[in-house]
Amino acid sequence: MTTAWDLQEKEQAAEEGKKTFSEKGMIIKLNPTLNNTAGTALDITDENKTVATGSRFENTVGLNASLDVPKDVTAATYTTQLEWTLKPAE
Repeated sequence: MTTAWDLQEKEQAAEEGKKTFSEKGMIIKLNPTLNNTAGTALDITDENKTVATGSRFENTVGLNASLDVPKDVTAATYTTQLEWTLKPAE
């Protein structure tokens, strides 16, 4: 049995008639750390992205999230849902 794991994230599809953040041009960016060690920066889309890979004794994942909003996005209430998956490493 493996103790290694992958933490993945993706933006879920929007409800009918609505758009996700990325479809509106707003990009969720993560610059993750694992036990205070920098990982690879990534943009969240509708495809699974591996945020961190660790093992049983590595248990602190920092997200360091930011949101890029284009200047032409109008003021409104926007929502999106993110799907997280913690699975055995491949």
